[in-house]
Amino acid sequence: MLWLFLIRHGETQWNVESKYLGSTDLGLTERGKHQTLALARRLRGESLNSIYSSSSKRALTTAQAIADIHGLEIKVLPQLNEIDYGKWEGLTYNEINRDYPQFMERWAAGEEGLPPGGESLPSFKSRVSEGLQLVIENMKGKVVMVTHAGPIRVIICEILGLDFSNFWKIKQDSAALNVIDFYDGKGIISLLNDTCHLGWD
Repeated sequence: MLWLFLIRHGETQWNVESKYLGSTDLGLTERGKHQTLALARRLRGESLNSIYSSSSKRALTTAQAIADIHGLEIKVLPQLNEIDYGKWEGLTYNEINRDYPQFMERWAAGEEGLPPGGESLPSFKSRVSEGLQLVIENMKGKVVMVTHAGPIRVIICEILGLDFSNFWKIKQDSAALNVIDFYDGKGIISLLNDTCHLGWD
């Protein structure tokens, strides 16, 4: 049996400000750093075999806190990077909805393929799926994947066989833990968006 510990990075300043954060390479807030340590402590008793991370600083910092405890080297997979929001980077939902009202409506429904100057949804889904398959093909025992809300939503939709229109219905908090069990190559989600390690944070 195989286990995938699917983790969202700790808090960034743009998360605090509810701004769209994709390709912009922000680090963690002080609170975000504390969240990663709490997450690492939660996984201390697990016998982890490998750790994968997107190439973003916020994900790598989160992964490093876990890797340090288990003496593992982080394997960087750019396929796990967040979607590039293009001209939406650093804007809030209200700002985007004000400036691109019809576009945002289609995007929220999963019907639009490309934020202005950004990455198309088909391209995003394809590369995240490619990254997931690379991890699955090399999985042994318990594996950690540190990534972003977008890729996690893609993976969960894929595991559950959900249409991509369900993308925005899946919540992912900062430093959240998701667990997927694999039996004969088939994934079963056994934990979703869990943050009990953060207490009242």
